[in-house]
Amino acid sequence: MRPAAVAPAGEQLLSSHQQRSHRRKRGNPMKNTTTATGEAGDGAVESAAAQGTGKDAAGPDSEPAPWGPIRSRLGWGSIATAVVVVFLALTAGWATWQWKQVQDLESAREQALDAAQRHAVVVASYDHRDLDSYVEKVNGLATGNFADQFAKTNEDLRMVVERTEVQVEATVVDAAVRSASEDEAVVLLFVDQTVKGTSTDGESIDRVAMRMTVVRSGDQWLVSKIARP
Repeated sequence: MRPAAVAPAGEQLLSSHQQRSHRRKRGNPMKNTTTATGEAGDGAVESAAAQGTGKDAAGPDSEPAPWGPIRSRLGWGSIATAVVVVFLALTAGWATWQWKQVQDLESAREQALDAAQRHAVVVASYDHRDLDSYVEKVNGLATGNFADQFAKTNEDLRMVVERTEVQVEATVVDAAVRSASEDEAVVLLFVDQTVKGTSTDGESIDRVAMRMTVVRSGDQWLVSKIARP
């Protein structure tokens, strides 16, 4: 058997040096693989970060905030509450106005009834000894139709009263409001007249029924009409 040929030492050194140079040029395959993988990983992280930044930059327009519906419900609730408050205020105002109307009408009825009774006593009471005072009093409470009527008849009344020397004292027996508004009322009255004079023996009592219309004039009530019921 022929022994294997052995290369000279110089050739062995050169071959070893060439192999090392070749390995340096090619590089470490594992190192290259790791570097590539790291670069790819860094790119993926940067891409994910970019996507995350883009999502954050989109802000609340891209996804509604969870408190949006609650704020909307609170808005409608405030409007509903305001509507209820306004409704209650209007109802209270209307009720107050109605109550005032009722109170004003009731006050007018009472005033008209009181005035009619006082005026009936004045109109139905007279004395032949002081007719001027009687005429003055009646003129002070008369208005409208009754004022015109009294102006036409008071001279005839004067003549009769003076001739018979009559004295009449009136008393309201009963009275009631037939109809009324805040400015006008119709009152039914029953009046007893106690009569003394030359044409009567002693005293006589006559009951008279009348329907008196009174109207508001400033802060007082005046007689605008007297007629039979």
